[in-house]
Amino acid sequence: MPAPEEETTVVLKPITESRANHIQSLDRGLQLLEFLSQSSEPMGLAELAGLLRVDRSTAHRLLGTLAQRDFVRQDPESKHYSLGLKVVELSRRAVDGLTLRIVARDRLRHLVHESGESVNLVVMVRDQVVCVDAEPSPAVLAVSDEVGAIYALHATAAGKILLAHLPDAQRTNLLSREPLPGYTLRTLTDLNTLQAHLQLVRQQGYALDDEERFSGVRCVAAPVRDRRSKVVAAISISGPATRITLEKVPELAGLVKKTASDISTALGYTPN
Repeated sequence: MPAPEEETTVVLKPITESRANHIQSLDRGLQLLEFLSQSSEPMGLAELAGLLRVDRSTAHRLLGTLAQRDFVRQDPESKHYSLGLKVVELSRRAVDGLTLRIVARDRLRHLVHESGESVNLVVMVRDQVVCVDAEPSPAVLAVSDEVGAIYALHATAAGKILLAHLPDAQRTNLLSREPLPGYTLRTLTDLNTLQAHLQLVRQQGYALDDEERFSGVRCVAAPVRDRRSKVVAAISISGPATRITLEKVPELAGLVKKTASDISTALGYTPN
């Protein structure tokens, strides 16, 4: 699934202060990093100070400290701020250190070999579905993603898997915040229809994105569970609809379910 850039921007909201046992300046610096990470473009000093609810001089000192450590960079012309390279470095180290990613790596490559299509490993981060690993298809015509890509919750196979296994109240809350966008004519945008579809996903053990996010692209995904039996990730196979035909879906569903099961077992999951 190509990375949907338009989904990476979220509404900026001030983060409430911790109730106790916190260092205020550090807390404010971390809030600034979160504000910058949630913005689709560089931000000015006045805007950041307003979000942080401090005066401009305080925000300027905090940003200056972060800039000295390369967590923030300032454009010399616009004077606006964005995340620095140190954040990228630490993010990569965090992703590389994920036990899930380490356990899954060789199995993802094997699934690419078996299916001939691109394979992605995704997790839920707050209320977003994020790609934490990806193995591209060797085919000339392929559908692939990059680490860090954000997926639509209701319109992708991986998103459906993670939605389907959320607690009912949490799932309903996520889906009811605003109207579900329709990306193609096949996208499920009616809440009741989608809820019924997610029940089917839980029952059959896999999800299908039937050209619901991008026309001409199909994806099949299955859940990964940890030792507590909790669904902590999803694996998806993505490819052109001309190759991933509806007749081929059951075969690919079997492959992705087997791979997800193997990873789950490696994480300590024991089926009832």
